[in-house]
Amino acid sequence: MQIQFTRRRAILVAALGLSGPFANAQTPDRSISVQEIQSARQAAERVLASMDKAPLSKFEFDDFYANSGEALRKRYTPQAFSRRMASVRPALGIKSERTFYGYSGPYATLPNLISGDYVIVAFHTRFGQSPQLFTEQVTLENDRGGRGRWNFVEYYAAPIATTEGVQ
Repeated sequence: MQIQFTRRRAILVAALGLSGPFANAQTPDRSISVQEIQSARQAAERVLASMDKAPLSKFEFDDFYANSGEALRKRYTPQAFSRRMASVRPALGIKSERTFYGYSGPYATLPNLISGDYVIVAFHTRFGQSPQLFTEQVTLENDRGGRGRWNFVEYYAAPIATTEGVQ
């Protein structure tokens, strides 16, 4: 059963065209203030709270898409993004535990995204009754209007390898 779940997870990650930015860490392009980090963490927590409620109503989805970053809206039509969102959370299940892990960035460029001002916020999460721990990474783009608002542009989740031999 674990092999099937891992295979399904790998297919999901590949289908979404995602990569683990923390795994390929690059040097941040500028310094970041404690206030910006706190703001980005709060924005990531709001994004995950919305994703935890999936499936979203039409109104919730429209609001989520409208308030996403420019990079996401350039990459996905509302319909394509809706299909993507519908495929992500059901594959993982219901969140049972989530802990803030850290952040990376800010970066002016990231793979598959237009130039911008990005930060990646990471959490360690468990889904359902599974003992498997996942890393969830929310990529956020700083509002181009200079208001310091962090907007959602990408989501990545993958199981964390353990040395304890998860059953």
